[in-house]
Amino acid sequence: MGKMPVPPGKQIMVATIEKAFAIVNHMIEEKRLDELGCVVVDELHMVGDGDRGVLLEIMLSKLVYLRPGAIQIIGMSATAPNLKQMAKWLCAGRYTSPFRPVPLHEYVKIGPSILNNSMKEVRRLVPVHPNDRDHLLALCSEVCPTHSVIIFCSSKDQTTKCADDLYRMMASIFGQNGQNPTHQNPFQADMLEYKKADKAILLSNLKSVGSKDSIWDRIIPYGVAFHNSSLTSEERELIEQGFSD
Repeated sequence: MGKMPVPPGKQIMVATIEKAFAIVNHMIEEKRLDELGCVVVDELHMVGDGDRGVLLEIMLSKLVYLRPGAIQIIGMSATAPNLKQMAKWLCAGRYTSPFRPVPLHEYVKIGPSILNNSMKEVRRLVPVHPNDRDHLLALCSEVCPTHSVIIFCSSKDQTTKCADDLYRMMASIFGQNGQNPTHQNPFQADMLEYKKADKAILLSNLKSVGSKDSIWDRIIPYGVAFHNSSLTSEERELIEQGFSD
């Protein structure tokens, strides 16, 4: 990953794992590691990531070995399963809290079955569309449009494909522009009519920041969008605001 020059003086640097790795390497080579007082690592469980985790592990190990106890390392994670081992590795204390501002209920979906934490079936899903093989649309229809849904995908391409798949199924339910629907509506409202004016404003704002992705014209009227690294910062901000509204 090479090195990244660091200007002299006290400062706060916000960086990706890769950039932070390069910054630490440069400071070690320049014998300036004593200038580093605190390192904050958000999403510390990324140390277990197959690709980027190696860099994070090496960087933190260097800091612990070269400046033991001199650099404050603060790691944060909501999902790390082995905090005790991580604390020992970093020569750190461990603080955990069960507090959540919103209660979290966890379930597992296997086929059409919904299982609780004890892996006991609590209910079975019924497909709401012939193409809804993964029951995504069925799950969305249980809460939309009263509440919002976030679907995490394994890759950038999957986010756009998932959004497009949901749009195509919803288009057959509500029709293209509300014309000629071919399937029964499982939602609590007409998704085309729900907050129609707000969605029109969002589309207009996306175009005003130079967005040329034609998929927005298709999916946003149905209340569907995606969020990934292919979007500009302006597009991401608009999509995030649209989701929170």
